[in-house]
Amino acid sequence: MINKITLALLLMLFTFQIQAQCWKTMDGGHMFSIAIKDDGTLWGWGSNSNGELGAGNTPYKLMPTKIGTESNWSSVSAGYYHTVAIKKDGSLWTWGNNRQGQLGLGTSVSEYYEPQRVGTENNWKSVSAGSHHTMAIKNNGTLWGWGENREGQLGDGTRISKNIPTFIDINWTMVEANAMNTLAIDDGVIWKWGNFYSQFETATPEIFGDDSDWKSIASTGSHSMALKNDNSLWAWGENGKGELGDGTNIQRKIPIKVGNSTNWESVSVGINSTKAIKNDGSLWVWGMNNNGQLGDGTNIDKNTPTQLGSSTEWKNIFSGLEHTLAVKKNGSLWSWGFNFNGQLGDGTLTDRNIPVQITPPCIPLSVSDTHQSALQIFPNPSKDYFSINTKDVKQVQLYSLDGKLIKEYTPSDKYTIRGIVKGIYILKITDSKEVRSIYKLKIID
Repeated sequence: MINKITLALLLMLFTFQIQAQCWKTMDGGHMFSIAIKDDGTLWGWGSNSNGELGAGNTPYKLMPTKIGTESNWSSVSAGYYHTVAIKKDGSLWTWGNNRQGQLGLGTSVSEYYEPQRVGTENNWKSVSAGSHHTMAIKNNGTLWGWGENREGQLGDGTRISKNIPTFIDINWTMVEANAMNTLAIDDGVIWKWGNFYSQFETATPEIFGDDSDWKSIASTGSHSMALKNDNSLWAWGENGKGELGDGTNIQRKIPIKVGNSTNWESVSVGINSTKAIKNDGSLWVWGMNNNGQLGDGTNIDKNTPTQLGSSTEWKNIFSGLEHTLAVKKNGSLWSWGFNFNGQLGDGTLTDRNIPVQITPPCIPLSVSDTHQSALQIFPNPSKDYFSINTKDVKQVQLYSLDGKLIKEYTPSDKYTIRGIVKGIYILKITDSKEVRSIYKLKIID
């Protein structure tokens, strides 16, 4: 049996390496991608022409590249050429293009190539980057905005741009900054302000519609998608490329329901394109597809939701302007679409119209997930098989040290390893109470 000290050493040596490869959240900008891993590290790839990656004054990155050395990042949002993020301590950080004051630093410096702290407060809850403006919510529910404001997109009643966070209103749940406008939710009600491409225009928050059961919004400004509490999906705005998914190319000024399904889990939008995941893990796409951003193997626009392949393993979906990022349930990262500056992260500048795997599966496991048990793995080292000294086993998974899932077993008296290359592997064992244990297994010839 592996004793407590040995298990702790294994966790230090292996768990953190493996967990570091799991993606927590990400976002896509104009031609760049920015992400946070489960270990709190920040990663970026694609264009860095305005410092939007935060990687210093360096050219574009063709593959996911670690930004800095810190491991306390919590959330991130990508604008057109700027990035905003919140750390675990509630501090707010920005970098990239600042020509409209969208970084909120109170300066006229045009670009910042490394993360800069906004003020000294540690009470920021969420932040959203629009094309050239930024909106954020504090822990007390107050809403703040800064950056470009010539269309009234900050919602402060003026059309004067701001280069420091400016108070807008109280009691907000979520906010979505877009191109020339902003959408937000307060107690299930959607509010709007800014220029919505001739659909409406206002410089102060106004209620949008009569419904009060909205849960989340995804918008580029030209078209918007929203989920209700019953998990139905609704759309409005421009529809020239079929991005609303209602089977037409007709602009809609009020929300229209997308089909009859009430099993939508999440939705993401790019310019004139939409991608959404249902609660069964299937991925659906529609709208503009000129650069393969729908990932269906064509470059043909779609005006109704079209399932992407047959996989039901999709977990999260994110959109850049014309590229798409997605994470499967096994933690692997995939991307497709426009790749002019390497924003797909596959090491090339080639557009892709089918999903391309960027990083392998990982073990979404931290120390808090593990449990010191009386399990024994024998024999260890093993040649042809190994066994576990208990029948209380729900799942057994064998991983390589780089986090790739090698084999998944159903409970058995013996677990075969024939055909697996010799070396050191990680066993993740889950019992009937969902308690997980980690062990090192050495496979020999």
